[in-house]
Amino acid sequence: MSQSGIQHARVRRALSLALLTASSWVMPQCIAAPATTAAQTNVPQLSQNALKVADYAVAKYDAAMVQSLTQLVSFNTQAVEGQTPDTNPAFVGFKSSLKQLSQDLGLDYADHGYVVLIGLDANSAVNNESKKLGIVTHGDVQPANPALWAKSPYLLDTQSEPGKLIGRGTEDDKGAIVTAMYAMKAIKDKHIKRDRRIELLVYLAEESDWEPLKTFLASYTPADMNITIDAEYPVVTAEKGWSKITFTVPNITISNIEAKAEASTPPVSGLLSPLNNHYF
Repeated sequence: MSQSGIQHARVRRALSLALLTASSWVMPQCIAAPATTAAQTNVPQLSQNALKVADYAVAKYDAAMVQSLTQLVSFNTQAVEGQTPDTNPAFVGFKSSLKQLSQDLGLDYADHGYVVLIGLDANSAVNNESKKLGIVTHGDVQPANPALWAKSPYLLDTQSEPGKLIGRGTEDDKGAIVTAMYAMKAIKDKHIKRDRRIELLVYLAEESDWEPLKTFLASYTPADMNITIDAEYPVVTAEKGWSKITFTVPNITISNIEAKAEASTPPVSGLLSPLNNHYF
């Protein structure tokens, strides 16, 4: 059965910790463990406070996260030729839900067409909005064949496989969007000091077209530190980039190959001459 499902309780806490881990690099005074501990392992260590905030996010908002994910999954946000996120009804509804959820959670929201930005500003004495921690996700999905699903891929299924949330986009990547937003809400609830803005970027054509993102980035300054939450935690959070290898094969015809082979083959008499001279 071709489905997209996540183990919701475990993944919710793990993704919350991913955000808090990244935060520990840029807000060490409030998230990370004492410097002496970090120096022993050469990496920042999560403090008990960070672990408590992650657990708080799950305990406080687990049911709300599932409800929000249910709503986002209901929108079939696959690319349709000739339509944009501003003309496709599914994308319009999806963005409207994100805007409402942002307002409910006390996060700011900005719609840039193919890109939605959801943020939580810094709250420390030096409020430098040019410094940001970025969270990169996407809200579009691949097509789904309903015949391969136990239930509609656009209805969040909690029954077919107990303990899993099954629906198109739960892993890739709407579950990550919901988790990030509620993790930001938990950070806000606990009044964690932030010396930079936390900004969630939701791209709406990751599965089909990267050109609108390139256009957006031409006038947008991304964060100097970003984490990607795309598909199943934790491997994807270790992404560093990608590589592309291009090679060209010469246009060689069979006749050309045969001609070159014939030219490089010595005559038979040349091969037999050592035998005639008793070299063998």
